[in-house]
Amino acid sequence: INAEYGEFIPMGDQQNKAVREAAFQIAGCVGGIYFFYILFGLVQERINGGVYGPDQERFTSSVFLVAVQCVFNCGLALLLRRFSGPFDESVPSRDFAKMSFSYIGAMFCSNTAIQYTSYPTQVLVKSCKMVPVMLVNMIRGTKVYSTQQKASVVLITLGIAVFMLNKSAASNKRGSGVEESSMIGLFLCGMSLFFDGITGNLQDTMLSNYKPPPYQIMFSVNFFAIGGLTIGMILSGEILSGPSFCLRHPSVLVDLFMFGTSSALGQSFIFYTIAHFGALPCATITTTRKLFTIFASVIWFGHSISGMQWLGVLIVFGALAWELNTKRLKMGQQPRLAAYEPVPACVSTSKISERFHLGSMDADGTERVGTPRSNLSELC
Repeated sequence: INAEYGEFIPMGDQQNKAVREAAFQIAGCVGGIYFFYILFGLVQERINGGVYGPDQERFTSSVFLVAVQCVFNCGLALLLRRFSGPFDESVPSRDFAKMSFSYIGAMFCSNTAIQYTSYPTQVLVKSCKMVPVMLVNMIRGTKVYSTQQKASVVLITLGIAVFMLNKSAASNKRGSGVEESSMIGLFLCGMSLFFDGITGNLQDTMLSNYKPPPYQIMFSVNFFAIGGLTIGMILSGEILSGPSFCLRHPSVLVDLFMFGTSSALGQSFIFYTIAHFGALPCATITTTRKLFTIFASVIWFGHSISGMQWLGVLIVFGALAWELNTKRLKMGQQPRLAAYEPVPACVSTSKISERFHLGSMDADGTERVGTPRSNLSELC
């Protein structure tokens, strides 16, 4: 539609084909993120909250579990490197190394928290990543937030309070003896959010100075994390206790394989969505995914959630939807590239990638529309 003259201009066959291809791509991204992360959540709860063998032994090697996750993530990122182009060698390795420590902390606390609290509680608290990110940035003075953003944080906090204060006294049907919420579990969830805030801040700082391909971040952070986790497993003894548990209970190997595979494929779908459609659509997909993850956990493991707790869940996700819609409107007000700007046939895809690289910035320092930064800690 020509906005100036109000006339309808039909799209050509090429444009119709491009729209159909984009629709199939975004549908594939939605399906991939939903499927693999819902599966990841169910397996994560099974490993950390379930029991194995006739002696009802629980898996407690959290450092070993995070190492398994990082190995799968790193391996898939290395495989996908051939499709995303060469890595940016100018990015200092220390930047990825620093990010890997907070990345380890977030995953370790997240996995361990399920041993002390219900998975729906963990997912709900982990959905509030914008809270620690905002607090860290406000403390460091690196970003100013609007009244609407602060109001969203207040609503999120209110929703969590409603959920926690109206927790059901009934235990879940697993019979694992895990309380619906304990102070240890909530503390670990809070620490996971804190480490997520640090990871997001470090990633923003790195992406303001360098433009690494998306899968380079996935590979490098997990690669350095494996080194740190190896030291952690040696010091904690889990380098022996983890494999020993697997030998005593071979059925856990299937869960570990599904856990690592779903984590790696889920991350790859997230990076693909960011690279092709931007961070806002990806954030929308991952936010709604967490709501369905809670539904899946309640149905699969039989958690008991009261009506007031569901109200708290709706308040949290309503506030998140408000924040996402505000970002969408703000992006719509920014100047865009000319619509349907033809790309000369002589221009290679590599040149297009250089021109509109993931995370590129305009001259005034604002993020260019269509090329937002990827913040893995905020999206996963």
